[in-house]
Amino acid sequence: MSDMSEAASDSISSTAPQELKFDDARPLEDAPYPFLIMENFLDQAFCDQLVSEFPDETEVLEWQSVMGGRRRLGSEQKRFYRFLDEKPAWKRLYGLLNSEQFVAAIFDRFGAELKELANQPDRPWVFDPDLLRRRASDYAGYSLLDRFKLKLGMKLDNDPVPAPADKDRIYLHFDISYATDGYKREIHRDSDPRIAAFLIYFSDAAETGGSGGEFGVHRLPAGSGKPFVAKPDDGTTETVAMLRAQKNLFVLFLSQPNSYHSVPEIMGANGARKFIYVGVSSERRYWREGGVA
Repeated sequence: MSDMSEAASDSISSTAPQELKFDDARPLEDAPYPFLIMENFLDQAFCDQLVSEFPDETEVLEWQSVMGGRRRLGSEQKRFYRFLDEKPAWKRLYGLLNSEQFVAAIFDRFGAELKELANQPDRPWVFDPDLLRRRASDYAGYSLLDRFKLKLGMKLDNDPVPAPADKDRIYLHFDISYATDGYKREIHRDSDPRIAAFLIYFSDAAETGGSGGEFGVHRLPAGSGKPFVAKPDDGTTETVAMLRAQKNLFVLFLSQPNSYHSVPEIMGANGARKFIYVGVSSERRYWREGGVA
């Protein structure tokens, strides 16, 4: 159990797992929300092993198809855990990221921002590394309402392992993705229970070719008075940056109400954009409601 206001009283170096330090991550220039970038995040040999174990185009056909040309394998699916059992490097990466130690390091790095914008920043929390695995194993037994609640990150009335009433339960969602022509994401922000999100890339845009596939960072114009809706209308945001996929690039950002991001459609590529998208979430609305640009 940890307390967000004191979650990492030690330095980031002592809280982040040795293999996953992000002390040297730098802020994205002019970012409208807390956003960090770090090249060569993983040890090169470890990264190479992950790339070598990444499924090929035939294997990913069994994965869920979403958002045009993207195939994904998520930690809410039974197949995900069978994949980990077959891929030692990926099992190791998942264990390092899906840990209280790594989550505490994120809270520590963004401590001031969380204190300012979180709904209850001093509320104690407990990390549950097995929440989605339990739900994956029992998913068929949930009602349609329960499935809807799970998708929104809401608590269940019949959760077999309920969180303590006086603490937030924090969990990590891990998504392995293989994206080709047709994949795109509109400008949006993530759901209210999402606290932070990060990506690690396992392919280079220069190698896959084509156009699109960047990670777009956007903002509503300052002083516009527009509310921070989940999906702003076309033409109402400004583009701050377009980050090209780069092997072993790590990007981390707080999923606060104005954390607008996108992916332009991939077109004409001769390979796949390989990456993980990982979300750190609460089971309640984490951020303060309201707010305008």
